[in-house]
Amino acid sequence: MKRPLRKIDLLAVLALALVWGALAHFMSIYSSAGAVAILFLTSFLMALSVLMIKKTGISLLFAVLCGIITYSENNLSFGADKLAILLASSLVLEISVFILKKEHFNIRVEVILGSALSGAVIPVAMLALVSEGMRALLLPTVNFALAGFFVGASAGAVSTMLWYRIKSTRLMIKYEYMT
Repeated sequence: MKRPLRKIDLLAVLALALVWGALAHFMSIYSSAGAVAILFLTSFLMALSVLMIKKTGISLLFAVLCGIITYSENNLSFGADKLAILLASSLVLEISVFILKKEHFNIRVEVILGSALSGAVIPVAMLALVSEGMRALLLPTVNFALAGFFVGASAGAVSTMLWYRIKSTRLMIKYEYMT
């Protein structure tokens, strides 16, 4: 029997979103390296929230909270565009986790593949939201999407390794069985 979403789960997602907002604010200072770092951070924390809470739609909640917390910041885009980019990325992650649901040698393959695909979606969504004059950026966007795929895959792998390292700690067991 599946348990409902608890208050502690909402607090955990809010904490991850606050960490994302704080780190993305400082990473946005640097142009290209900051963009890749924000891409890694987004995929990493989104995958960690999916691994930690194990609820359908949790990455969508993470994306909404991140978009609301940093609404006026210019780290992925501004305002509603940033929210749309984050929602598209989290939707791809949720769909891939829902469809695949495969654990291979104790590795959550669907989270790693979903993180890779959601990392690739971010540059494509950014291009879809720019004006017509910026369509000349199609080739660099394809390159950035390919880089986003590999950055997302590495972020998913790192979050999976971190989760399997910390899931049996006293704090995580207490979190898991807290009512």
